[in-house]
Amino acid sequence: MKKLIALALTLTCVLGLIGCNKSMHNVSENESSASGTMEEDITSFSAKVLEVNDSYLLVEPLADSNESKSADKIEVPLKGKTSWPIPAVGDMVNVFYSGEIQETYPARITKVHRVEIETSNPNTEPDSEIPGRTRFIVEIRDRAKEENLPCDAAIEKFYEDETTEYYFNVIKSPYIIVTYNNGNSEDIVTALNEGRATIADLDRFSIQYWSEPKEDDLDIAISKAILDHYRSDVPDGLIHVESHVLLANEVISGTPQVGADNHTEKTMVYLLVHYVKYSTYGGTLEAVGGSYVPAAITFKIGGSGEYILEEYWEPRDGSYYTDDIRSKFPGASADDALNDQAYIEDLKAQTYNKALAYLNSTISLDSRIAELLDEIQSSPAYSSKPGDYIEVHEPAYEELLGYGKYTLQYCFAVFLQGGQTDLQGHIMASACQDIMLAWGEGYTIDYAPATGQVWFEAFCGNAESLSKQFRLEELEKNFPGAFLLLQMSNNEFEIKDEH
Repeated sequence: MKKLIALALTLTCVLGLIGCNKSMHNVSENESSASGTMEEDITSFSAKVLEVNDSYLLVEPLADSNESKSADKIEVPLKGKTSWPIPAVGDMVNVFYSGEIQETYPARITKVHRVEIETSNPNTEPDSEIPGRTRFIVEIRDRAKEENLPCDAAIEKFYEDETTEYYFNVIKSPYIIVTYNNGNSEDIVTALNEGRATIADLDRFSIQYWSEPKEDDLDIAISKAILDHYRSDVPDGLIHVESHVLLANEVISGTPQVGADNHTEKTMVYLLVHYVKYSTYGGTLEAVGGSYVPAAITFKIGGSGEYILEEYWEPRDGSYYTDDIRSKFPGASADDALNDQAYIEDLKAQTYNKALAYLNSTISLDSRIAELLDEIQSSPAYSSKPGDYIEVHEPAYEELLGYGKYTLQYCFAVFLQGGQTDLQGHIMASACQDIMLAWGEGYTIDYAPATGQVWFEAFCGNAESLSKQFRLEELEKNFPGAFLLLQMSNNEFEIKDEH
């Protein structure tokens, strides 16, 4: 009996131990499961976030970490990791992981436990479309470069801040695309102006641009004075641009103001000025006039610091030129003004680039002429007399006449295509006659032409007759309208040989 009792006690203890061991094992599993890390060797390293997308982070480990010895870029998986904040590009983070790092390129972590943000990129903002997350830039692409897209050949100022203006070497800002982590994208100009991107972001994504310090108030006043000096009294449809180099600058005190103790301050600037006027007819630039000459400009400084033009000086031509410059320009600036070829190439490039930029910001001259003709024809609808339309739209008609040669060129080109038997034909014929009459080239026919096209055909006959009577140089001087038509007619008419 005692043996049976002992055996029973022994079995009870064994079974109890087995049950205790099983219970202890389950607790260990639960604790391990609850902590997720209790039995794993977790390692961490510091890194900078290079890229963020839906499935992974691309990070660059710091140089003093062990991970940097084996990889300069590491992918950190994001799938299912929504319990910790997603960092932004540019953030410094601590990456906690276990297991090995796969030897791919970029290298890849197989099991990440969490990512902690050490320092944040300041260029982030709350994302209204994804509550609890932050919107940040994940990519800026230059599609013009990547896809070889056509861009207009002109300098584009795409942004400016308080001190600096930023430029692309072609018109391509619509193709510089900023993409955010929420999948939205926009062009760089919008992103910059709305404060969602900075110039530093362009640097981070290797977008090429160039910058220049903003012009100060004096430089702006100089440019305005130069353009005003050369400005036409009537619209001529041309682009007027200038570039200049400052050779010397003097600040002087003028006569004391009546009833005041202070002196009126003046600034005198000594310059080389390159001025060109360009035609934009046909959407291309053609230089049709200009100058390259020294100039001295005197500004009076107003009470609010504004520059008020007082004198615009240029040297006289011929034998007076050198003496005028030496008597006006101070010190070595006179030698610089006379040695003007040292500056001409840079000034030419600046002037041309300004004209290109302007051309790409507006319509061409022939497009403007077409707009004016449309405007003149728009009213009064009740009248059939061309003169009534011209009278109602006198400013537009005067602008049309002001374009002179270019209005003739446009109208002749349309007439040469034929069929101008409507109101536009009458208006073009009237404009052509008024322009040539202002040049001293009067031409009359014995009958009232029924259409503008009829007038033009008669004018063509007259031009052909003149070509047989006068030499080329005589035609150009005395009959510039007929001369232009003959040039445009692809030598359809035989012009009298000069010899």
